Amino acid sequence: VLLSFGQEKVRHPFYRSDDNIDGLMHLISDFGPRRLSISKFHKGIDYQMTTIRKAYAIQCCPNLSYTADGGNSYVEIGDNWLYMHILTGSHKSLKWALDIKEVDKENTLLLETLGHDDNAKVFVLNNFDHAVGKSIKTIWGDEVTAIRKVEKGDLIFRPNSQNHLHIQNGRFPKCMDNSPLNYIPYKFDDGNVMDLELLLKYKDKNGIATN
Repeated sequence: VLLSFGQEKVRHPFYRSDDNIDGLMHLISDFGPRRLSISKFHKGIDYQMTTIRKAYAIQCCPNLSYTADGGNSYVEIGDNWLYMHILTGSHKSLKWALDIKEVDKENTLLLETLGHDDNAKVFVLNNFDHAVGKSIKTIWGDEVTAIRKVEKGDLIFRPNSQNHLHIQNGRFPKCMDNSPLNYIPYKFDDGNVMDLELLLKYKDKNGIATN
């Protein structure tokens, strides 16, 4: 599956392979105005993670950053995609650690993952550039060179107790009241299968969805 923003196309966050995946699979909340919610406008899309407990980078990017915002804490691939409600701390059994570790006597924010085929990666987050290229001993005992670049398909997300992935494009303006988000069901062996455009609902004068 591909999500699109302009001419940009990226894969479904739950699947690394080139299998034919329905673009709406696991989707539980759409983009746009909401009638029954604390927030009146949903700036991204939500995927249910009750059974699928990890998500992958949907595009490659030279850097990965982390923002702590209570239950809305998230990682961001460049300035493009936010992965919100992320798990923090060290969790050896989950093959995951988003935590502070000392590198060259400086506390450093790192993301340690065991991704495809248990391949260990250590990502340097935010502005801790001194750690790039350094050998880091992971929580599993591997010695791994710390990197910044994220490749498409890298494991970069596990959910916190909210059990869902909220993903949104970081380039969306703060107020996106009248714009559509395109979901493009896509087969990797055929890039021209179909386009499906889902438009926002109409709103009343108070900004609440009318249907």
